[in-house]
Amino acid sequence: QMRFCFRCDQGSRDVFLDVYERCRAHLMGEATPSTSAELLDNIPPLDMEGVDMPTVEELSFEVDMVEDTNESVKCEALSVLCDCGDVGAQAVLSRQGVMGKVLADEATCVVIAACRLLGHCESNEVTIKLLIDEEVAPSLLEGLLATEPLSAKANKLADALVE
Repeated sequence: QMRFCFRCDQGSRDVFLDVYERCRAHLMGEATPSTSAELLDNIPPLDMEGVDMPTVEELSFEVDMVEDTNESVKCEALSVLCDCGDVGAQAVLSRQGVMGKVLADEATCVVIAACRLLGHCESNEVTIKLLIDEEVAPSLLEGLLATEPLSAKANKLADALVE
């Protein structure tokens, strides 16, 4: 079983359904070589020139999601914030107490997602100040001290996420 997340900025439902059907057909082995080639030929080049990264303020909705009670919602939000790099990390760190909470979360996947987000931090003045103010290092140590041995399934998941 596979889960796909499809984000389309200002796209239409028709575009989503077309892409979804083609991907499903390809993964189920129902796609013909011409369909696969057509799909590959129609992929536009990735041009990030002129694309503005969101600001910390613009990511407030995603940070709200990090504070949700559902672990899947938290993980999805942290994943989106990871895609925003240092700005995503700053967005979480600028909301007082949020990073400490997710680092101490009971769900292993949330803690791993938070650590992945911290991996996107850059060594700039703003981020370093936020890391110090939010006491991230002590939160990490507390989380490590409170951990219990993971099940084989959780270890396998952790290995897959770290790769």
